[in-house]
Amino acid sequence: MVDKTRIVVTGVSGRMGQMLIKTIAESDTV
Repeated sequence: MVDKTRIVVTGVSGRMGQMLIKTIAESDTV
């Protein structure tokens, strides 16, 4: 159960990280 939760949390944080990186990259370009 713990492993499953960890995987889910990692996936969510990974997605959020990608979104943040994209936003930062866009604002940095502009």
